[in-house]
Amino acid sequence: MCWRKATIVSTACALGIIYQTSLVRAATISLGYDEASAGVSFTVLTTSNSGSASSGPAGAGTFTGLTVTATGTPNIPSPNLTTTDVSVSGGETSPEALDVWITQSGLTAPLGVLSLLSSLNVTTFTAPSESVQVTTYIDPTNGEYGALNLGSLVTLATLTCTSAGCTQSSTNNTPNLSGSYAETIEYTINMGGTQTNQQGSVGASADISATPLPAALPLFAGGLGLVGLLAGRRKRRLQLWLREFVGLNLVRLN
Repeated sequence: MCWRKATIVSTACALGIIYQTSLVRAATISLGYDEASAGVSFTVLTTSNSGSASSGPAGAGTFTGLTVTATGTPNIPSPNLTTTDVSVSGGETSPEALDVWITQSGLTAPLGVLSLLSSLNVTTFTAPSESVQVTTYIDPTNGEYGALNLGSLVTLATLTCTSAGCTQSSTNNTPNLSGSYAETIEYTINMGGTQTNQQGSVGASADISATPLPAALPLFAGGLGLVGLLAGRRKRRLQLWLREFVGLNLVRLN
């Protein structure tokens, strides 16, 4: 029973807590794409329960060479989800847009209202590419993007880049999460139309992660601890001095 004050029992309970929290269940990562202009609707590329998933290069509607790589729980701390590589080529006589979605479902911790950081980094961007937009979502009902009622999605952030080397980020709070939930990173890659069917290419990465603590916060906490330690030592010295002083006066009186 963890309420006992015996040192051995308390230590065992603490170890038990550490052991339980380390057993994080693998979430499910699903990759897919959608190109409305080509009549493609939510085609699932792959689904994995290993904490990572990848697909490609594959054709996606009128786009070619689509590559997607994603990593989530338990390979990285929950609820983080990172897409280290999303790249594709495309180019037709008319403008086209490709939606690529990465969903991590089955997350059970942490719960409550979370502060999450959404980030986008574009590494490759050649004409006729027009823009890369990333939208991040939380679904408190644990649905997979593309296979659910989109009304259950809660938008965290929308980030847009129009050139290589562009980076964007935004910090947002989730709803109060009380059960299994899912998070999604959606890429919308827009290509302009060309008369010569010129092939453009886009390479980008995006992630959802827990908002990092301010760098000064650990130092501040450490400083408070040091102040408390010094105050405790000063208090003990004062108590010793008072005992010696009172004892000396008692000897004199006797």
